Order: sequence, then structure tokens, then C-alpha cells
Amino acid sequence: MWGPSEFTCEGVLKDIDITGSLCKIRVAVLLICGEFDQVRQPTCEYYRSLIPGSRMAVIPDASQTSYLEQPHIFYWTLRNFYECF
Repeated sequence: MWGPSEFTCEGVLKDIDITGSLCKIRVAVLLICGEFDQVRQPTCEYYRSLIPGSRMAVIPDASQTSYLEQPHIFYWTLRNFYECF
């Protein structure tokens, strides 16, 4: 669906854009990215701005595997998010 490359979408999903539907999400959303993640913070913030009431967290000194690189911070972030409900 994505295609053979992890970095370039060339499969059947390449022409699908659902960003216009993100404003319809009505559940709690926490976007998490690592400080050195492949998904850069401005990209994560952009998607956060499209989802009403969503939150974003940046895990310091971590990449896309922040749950392995900084597990205490990652799970503390999740726990704090869950405790809001």
C-alpha cells in the first residue's frame, strides 16, 4: 500500500489525503514524537493543530523509538495523558 520505500510513498496510498477529515476526530489524541524523530516537530504540530483538543509531546533525546530510548519519559507522558480522563 505504501510502496517499496520507507521514505517515499509510491503505492496505492500516494494520492490519498485525509487531512481534511482530521477535524472530525472526537476522541482524545496524543501525538508523540522524539526530539530527533524522522517526523519533525513542525509536522507533528501541524497535525495536532488539525485535530480538535489534541495534545502533543516531544520526548527529549529520542528518535522514532522514544518508547525504547526514553521509556520512563515516554510512559510518564502516556500516564499523564490517560489520567486526564
